[in-house]
Amino acid sequence: MSCTKTFSEELPFVQKRQTVTRAHKKEVVFNLSDRSFSSTTKRFHVSYPTQVKWLKELVAAEVFSFQQEKKCGAPFVLGIDEVSFSGNDMVTTIGNITTHQLKGVLHSKRKDELKKVLRSIPRTVRPLISYSNRRW
Repeated sequence: MSCTKTFSEELPFVQKRQTVTRAHKKEVVFNLSDRSFSSTTKRFHVSYPTQVKWLKELVAAEVFSFQQEKKCGAPFVLGIDEVSFSGNDMVTTIGNITTHQLKGVLHSKRKDELKKVLRSIPRTVRPLISYSNRRW
């Protein structure tokens, strides 16, 4: 005799009501590194608010962490840029230009917030930051 009742099982590696995998979220967010939200929407059929949500979710764990640079010990170029989302609010992005990795997003373009982040870079990593063969 077979059971005809439906049930759900909780698995520790799957969030409740999860409809996409973490790998898919990473793929969509990584796509944003060199494409617009609009082109990402067309390619993956993921709305702008969902892209922003996933971007915040995935980047939150790695925000302004320079552990990889510290571990590697190789010089790198630190990129700072202002970006407009949908032509509205400006935000400041900070990234490792050498490895093409986003390090964090400031939700404004205020100098004091940028200075705070730059001061938080570990002293052991600061000498690794370079620009045109010059050390920071």
